[in-house]
Amino acid sequence: MVRYQFGAERKDRYDRTLAYLTGAGDMHNRALLSEGYARVLTIPQNGRYESTFEKAEGEAKATDAGLWRTCDRDRIEARRAGARRERPAEKESAGAEEGAGGGSCSPSSACPGKRDGDRDGCYCA
Repeated sequence: MVRYQFGAERKDRYDRTLAYLTGAGDMHNRALLSEGYARVLTIPQNGRYESTFEKAEGEAKATDAGLWRTCDRDRIEARRAGARRERPAEKESAGAEEGAGGGSCSPSSACPGKRDGDRDGCYCA
Protein backbone atom coordinates (compact mmCIF):
# COMPACT_ATOMS: atom_id res chain seq x y z
CA MET A 1 0.00 0.00 0.00
CA VAL A 2 1.23 3.49 -0.87
CA ARG A 3 0.50 6.35 1.49
CA TYR A 4 0.88 10.03 0.79
CA GLN A 5 1.30 13.06 2.99
CA PHE A 6 0.88 16.68 1.96
CA GLY A 7 3.04 19.55 3.13
CA ALA A 8 1.73 23.04 3.82
CA GLU A 9 1.49 23.71 0.06
CA ARG A 10 -0.47 21.05 -1.84
CA LYS A 11 0.26 22.38 -5.34
CA ASP A 12 3.19 24.15 -6.98
CA ARG A 13 2.95 27.10 -9.33
CA TYR A 14 2.37 24.71 -12.26
CA ASP A 15 -0.56 23.06 -10.43
CA ARG A 16 1.40 19.84 -9.79
CA THR A 17 0.53 17.92 -6.65
CA LEU A 18 3.22 18.09 -3.97
CA ALA A 19 3.24 15.04 -1.71
CA TYR A 20 5.55 12.74 0.21
CA LEU A 21 5.01 9.10 -0.84
CA THR A 22 5.64 6.14 1.46
CA GLY A 23 5.30 2.47 0.67
CA ALA A 24 6.65 -0.70 2.29
CA GLY A 25 8.21 1.40 5.04
CA ASP A 26 10.36 3.49 2.69
CA MET A 27 9.78 7.05 1.52
CA HIS A 28 9.67 7.00 -2.28
CA ASN A 29 10.93 10.60 -2.56
CA ARG A 30 14.05 9.74 -0.55
CA ALA A 31 14.61 6.50 -2.48
CA LEU A 32 14.65 8.38 -5.80
CA LEU A 33 17.24 10.79 -4.41
CA SER A 34 19.48 8.15 -2.84
CA GLU A 35 19.52 6.13 -6.08
CA GLY A 36 20.47 9.21 -8.08
CA TYR A 37 17.22 9.44 -10.04
CA ALA A 38 16.21 12.89 -8.72
CA ARG A 39 17.57 16.16 -7.38
CA VAL A 40 16.39 18.03 -4.30
CA LEU A 41 13.84 20.75 -4.93
CA THR A 42 12.29 22.29 -1.85
CA ILE A 43 9.12 24.29 -2.31
CA PRO A 44 8.85 27.02 0.35
CA GLN A 45 6.56 25.97 3.19
CA ASN A 46 7.25 22.27 2.41
CA GLY A 47 10.67 21.85 3.98
CA ARG A 48 9.76 19.16 6.50
CA TYR A 49 12.13 16.54 4.98
CA GLU A 50 14.61 18.92 3.37
CA SER A 51 17.62 17.78 5.43
CA THR A 52 16.74 14.11 4.86
CA PHE A 53 16.47 14.71 1.12
CA GLU A 54 19.72 16.68 0.96
CA LYS A 55 21.52 13.89 2.82
CA ALA A 56 20.14 11.28 0.38
CA GLU A 57 21.23 13.37 -2.60
CA GLY A 58 24.68 13.81 -1.06
CA GLU A 59 25.03 10.05 -0.62
CA ALA A 60 24.06 9.50 -4.27
CA LYS A 61 26.68 12.02 -5.37
CA ALA A 62 29.32 10.39 -3.16
CA THR A 63 28.65 6.96 -4.65
CA ASP A 64 28.24 8.20 -8.25
CA ALA A 65 24.70 6.81 -8.40
CA GLY A 66 22.36 7.52 -11.29
CA LEU A 67 22.74 10.97 -12.79
CA TRP A 68 25.83 11.60 -10.65
CA ARG A 69 27.94 9.03 -12.53
CA THR A 70 31.55 10.18 -12.61
CA CYS A 71 32.15 9.16 -16.20
CA ASP A 72 29.40 11.49 -17.41
CA ARG A 73 30.62 14.36 -15.23
CA ASP A 74 34.21 13.86 -16.43
CA ARG A 75 33.15 13.83 -20.08
CA ILE A 76 31.04 16.95 -19.63
CA GLU A 77 33.86 18.83 -17.89
CA ALA A 78 36.37 17.75 -20.56
CA ARG A 79 34.01 18.93 -23.30
CA ARG A 80 33.47 22.28 -21.59
CA ALA A 81 37.21 22.73 -21.05
CA GLY A 82 37.84 22.00 -24.75
CA ALA A 83 35.18 24.49 -25.79
CA ARG A 84 36.71 27.17 -23.56
CA ARG A 85 40.13 26.64 -25.20
CA GLU A 86 38.65 26.89 -28.70
CA ARG A 87 36.71 30.14 -28.17
CA PRO A 88 38.33 33.54 -28.70
CA ALA A 89 38.94 35.41 -25.44
CA GLU A 90 36.22 38.01 -25.98
CA LYS A 91 33.57 35.36 -26.57
CA GLU A 92 34.73 33.34 -23.58
CA SER A 93 34.22 36.22 -21.16
CA ALA A 94 30.82 37.09 -22.65
CA GLY A 95 29.39 33.58 -22.55
CA ALA A 96 31.32 31.69 -19.89
CA GLU A 97 28.35 31.35 -17.60
CA GLU A 98 26.27 29.73 -20.34
CA GLY A 99 28.44 26.63 -20.61
CA ALA A 100 30.01 25.10 -23.69
CA GLY A 101 28.79 26.56 -26.94
CA GLY A 102 26.23 28.74 -25.19
CA GLY A 103 23.83 25.82 -24.63
CA SER A 104 22.98 23.69 -21.70
CA CYS A 105 24.73 20.37 -21.36
CA SER A 106 23.26 17.35 -19.62
CA PRO A 107 24.59 13.83 -19.18
CA SER A 108 23.31 11.57 -21.93
CA SER A 109 21.87 9.34 -19.20
CA ALA A 110 19.58 12.22 -18.22
CA CYS A 111 18.13 12.41 -21.75
CA PRO A 112 16.85 8.95 -22.74
CA GLY A 113 16.22 8.66 -26.46
CA LYS A 114 18.31 11.72 -27.33
CA ARG A 115 21.32 11.52 -29.62
CA ASP A 116 24.89 12.16 -28.58
CA GLY A 117 26.19 13.20 -32.01
CA ASP A 118 29.79 13.83 -30.95
CA ARG A 119 29.82 10.87 -28.53
CA ASP A 120 31.13 12.90 -25.60
CA GLY A 121 28.45 11.80 -23.13
CA CYS A 122 26.51 15.06 -23.45
CA TYR A 123 23.22 15.95 -25.01
CA CYS A 124 23.22 19.67 -25.67
CA ALA A 125 20.00 21.44 -26.49
